[in-house]
Amino acid sequence: MLINQTESNQFFGKMLIGRIQSGSVSLLDKVHAISPDGEVADTGKIQKIVKRFGMNEVDLKTAYAGDIVSISGFSNGTVGHTINEPGKTHVIKSIPIDPPMISFTVTFNDSPLKGKDGDKLTIS
Repeated sequence: MLINQTESNQFFGKMLIGRIQSGSVSLLDKVHAISPDGEVADTGKIQKIVKRFGMNEVDLKTAYAGDIVSISGFSNGTVGHTINEPGKTHVIKSIPIDPPMISFTVTFNDSPLKGKDGDKLTIS
């Protein structure tokens, strides 16, 4: 399973979303998150499997190849990692995430003209 997205669950913590490429996954299975360079990034036990049908969520005991599911049980697994059973280091190739193009900081107004009346002045 290639991780395409992450989400947060108030009860189970980090949930990893992806499509199962082959095999199956069941509750309480021990699995590894393999980074794109082939190293084990995290080890976990599947605590929850959720499949969505429109706006409805269905808890599953087992998910099979082709299912798009959310799984929990990892703390360090993230987008681009491959979920495998222990002992297997096969990595599903993915497009790397580009770095941000722009960044900015939003802060309070500390301009020397703050609070002054007129046009072309900063907002306080």
